[in-house]
Amino acid sequence: MSREAFLTAYGGGELGAALMIDPPTERAELPAFLRSLDCFALMSHQEGLSLIALEAMACGTSVISTRCGGPEDFVMDESTGLLIDFDAGEACNAMSRLATDFDLRDRIARRGSDHVRTVYAPSRFKAQFEEAMAIAFS
Repeated sequence: MSREAFLTAYGGGELGAALMIDPPTERAELPAFLRSLDCFALMSHQEGLSLIALEAMACGTSVISTRCGGPEDFVMDESTGLLIDFDAGEACNAMSRLATDFDLRDRIARRGSDHVRTVYAPSRFKAQFEEAMAIAFS
């Protein structure tokens, strides 16, 4: 969808001039792209474990997500991200907050990155898997 089509369909309010809609990013370029964003917004009606939102958090990008299931397990409102209802006005308000409140944006980005690196670290998954297997086969 082009930027113009998106703005026509959903409006942009005050954020319309700053809204970026880019073509897909190559996998190797994704971390640098995510780090370049002021925030990452996941506007899903329903979502499982959103790897791209976790990747954004791991890259130190603040995340906004709708209350849509999976992200509510790792986006803790006002701590590791901002949770919103599926509402365009609420999304614009959350984006505006992060665009203007640098302390909030930095605090959320730092906490989100720390959370992903701690909770979703490969070493933690390995240890949990090995523990589960030890119990299953004992």
